[in-house]
Amino acid sequence: MTVLPSIDPVSVVVVPSLRQVMPAPTAGVGISVTEFGGATVVRVAGTLGDRDLGALAETLGEASVEGSQLILDLTEVDSVPVGTRAILDATSMHLSRWATRLSVAAPTDIAQTLGAEPSGRTVFH
Repeated sequence: MTVLPSIDPVSVVVVPSLRQVMPAPTAGVGISVTEFGGATVVRVAGTLGDRDLGALAETLGEASVEGSQLILDLTEVDSVPVGTRAILDATSMHLSRWATRLSVAAPTDIAQTLGAEPSGRTVFH
């Protein structure tokens, strides 16, 4: 697994333009988007709650572009709500239109919550 740089803990979410920021639905989470060459990295930090899932889904949808690999960095997340898996499945299916996969970097406990295989690999849809 590739270790990605840590996330700035500022509470922000990305709005559809990917250029503006606004306060997160809950103060305990931060979402940022960074582009590295042909990859788009969505980083989440803090405690991801049920109220934050809409912002996560919107951010992943906007970051899912043709020809770009999408990486979701959950290494700085304390926990994930049950609905997270459904959002990742939907994002993965959306990316499959372009023969691209969603990659997720997460601690072992978060990966197990998301349904990772025993090898640690997380496969969606």
